[in-house]
Amino acid sequence: MPRLREGRIYPIKGCGPVVYGHGQPMPIGETGPLYDREWGVFGVENRAERTQRDKKFERLALVQPIPDEGGFRLEAQGCPTTTHLSFLRQHTARETWVTIWGDLCHATVEEEASAWFSSFLGEDVLVARKGGPRFINRMTTEGERQVSFADRYQALGISMATFHKILDLLKERTDINRFRPNLIFDECPPQDENHWQEIRIGTLAAYGVKPCNRCSVVNVEQETGRRTQELLKILGKHFTGSMGSQIVGENFVFEGSTSTSPRYLEIGSPVNVVQRRPEGWDRPYDDRIREGKLGIAWRLLQAQGIGRALRWLLGKPA
Repeated sequence: MPRLREGRIYPIKGCGPVVYGHGQPMPIGETGPLYDREWGVFGVENRAERTQRDKKFERLALVQPIPDEGGFRLEAQGCPTTTHLSFLRQHTARETWVTIWGDLCHATVEEEASAWFSSFLGEDVLVARKGGPRFINRMTTEGERQVSFADRYQALGISMATFHKILDLLKERTDINRFRPNLIFDECPPQDENHWQEIRIGTLAAYGVKPCNRCSVVNVEQETGRRTQELLKILGKHFTGSMGSQIVGENFVFEGSTSTSPRYLEIGSPVNVVQRRPEGWDRPYDDRIREGKLGIAWRLLQAQGIGRALRWLLGKPA
């Protein structure tokens, strides 16, 4: 039977992980793993996200969050100073809007962290924390599930067997961090995770909703922040699916993730595959933008009233 070998969160999108090892409980909140991609780095002028996909931002991989009692302490290779992100929201924080994959998202600015990242990267940036709701890709999922600053889904799962298959082709050692997984599975065949339509880990159910098509982030060596070209080329030769994209891993959403009370996955637990699909990693999928701006405003109108919907349409903070 497959098991959950390890859990990972990336509190600041594009930066290093916090790892949950054997026997540790991994909290799952309404947007997925708690604090995963809760913060992001954005351009000062256009408020667009900055990730390892962008030139000069590969060095985000060198920033490591370290949990402490009140939040995360941030360190970076070659940087003599540190900064801190607090679990507690600052009610006096400056509000703004940022964009993630075309989504306009309400956020609050982390002033001290913005200055620290700007100094480390050598370019003025804004560090912001997710504020209002951001909904998941509705073309491939049902319901009103929310997502953090992650690309489009609540969690990414990869098996060690899939990763080892890639290592055999690459013929050198590398870090699984290149694939940015949240859930790392063991004791299953390569790419078996793409057949899992519904799984249950302890009492918590998760649903595999779409194969993960890969981008140039996999070319960034996470230990050095250096960009190469080899890995994406290898994936193009051996992992190109029916839609023409390089596929590694499966995107998951969680049962009951509309709840504000976290549930827990215990690392090391068996993974019960409740329902399998016959199609696997190379199955077709619908990757269109989930809905238009008016569609989001309509749901905000229903949930929070006309004032909230109008402010969102006008691009003003809530």
